[in-house]
Amino acid sequence: MVDRNIAHAIILEDDVFIDPAFPEVIRAILGAPVAWDVIRFLAQDKVQNIGRVVSPLPCKPYVLARIPATSGGAYGYMLTQNAARRLLRHMQKNMLPVDILHGYVWKTGLETFVLRPSPVSADMVVESTIGYVQRFDKTPHLSGWQKAVYPLTRAWLKFSELIGKRAAYWMAWPRDMRPKRRHR
Repeated sequence: MVDRNIAHAIILEDDVFIDPAFPEVIRAILGAPVAWDVIRFLAQDKVQNIGRVVSPLPCKPYVLARIPATSGGAYGYMLTQNAARRLLRHMQKNMLPVDILHGYVWKTGLETFVLRPSPVSADMVVESTIGYVQRFDKTPHLSGWQKAVYPLTRAWLKFSELIGKRAAYWMAWPRDMRPKRRHR
């Protein structure tokens, strides 16, 4: 995308269901009167009722919303050239999966929204090729001094994430409330 100077791209996993309204929704996003870098298609229930609606789309019931969370899941998303460049820079120096990095808006500085309801959902019947058990095994395999300081560093990480995502959410409030303008 970056090398070929593609303005917008849609990234979908290979095990998703796509709503028949998807093409219409994408056209509505491209015409939405709000500047965005990443639009996430998250189908989890926990993101459907949190945050604030920033821009209703003309194809009901779809809306762009900002959420105060770092929800994982990258079943599908849409991004701009600017987002692709920034995500590439950030991915060179971190160990976060891309779906988590999408939610780290206080670090990336990206205008990231969730499309509600999501026109893309995961096919939970198809077995993941990511390595489900290993991916979600969060058991620390530490010893010595690392094991001793782990609870403190883990607490600091979670606290800094909480502060970062809440600060980014509330600092975006004035942008979300001002009169809407066309996407850049």
